[in-house]
Amino acid sequence: MVVNALSEVLRKKVLRSSYWLGRCADATFLDVVALAADLDFVEGMRGEAEMAQPTPFVCLIQRLCQLDPPPELIHELIDQKQLKYVRLLGILFVRLTVEDPVAVHAAIDVGLADFRMVRVREPLGAAVEAQPLDVAVEKLVEEETFFGVPLPSLLSRANTAVATGQLTVWPREYSDDQQQ
Repeated sequence: MVVNALSEVLRKKVLRSSYWLGRCADATFLDVVALAADLDFVEGMRGEAEMAQPTPFVCLIQRLCQLDPPPELIHELIDQKQLKYVRLLGILFVRLTVEDPVAVHAAIDVGLADFRMVRVREPLGAAVEAQPLDVAVEKLVEEETFFGVPLPSLLSRANTAVATGQLTVWPREYSDDQQQ
């Protein structure tokens, strides 16, 4: 189990939340997929600082971490094309739990090529806003947290490509003077 993918404070909040207790605590992998498919939007923590409560999306990622499904099942979540919130959940799971930067960037690539609109509520945001899925996934690379969930460090795509030779380097990762 990769139960420690979320911080201890966040895990404790998740395990005490009503959504967790009512829907996630005993959920199977298929239950988690069904619950993610039913999401209308994603957000991380609702509320301010110490009073913030985890949302269903955060509870589902915690349950997925507890279940620690085999990589083939996670690839199915990411590769399927119908359920955008299920795909996002799978990509976040890989970003949180997989140490191989090539595998992480490969999962992120799938999301970066998905331009469907997802509904997102940013931290402390009152309104739910639509944004392309690739914009949400890009935050998994560029930011230190994703919807209030701290992300582990990740070797940049350019450094991973150079180090392993297994990825294509994207031109947008270089400044103009580096491209010459």
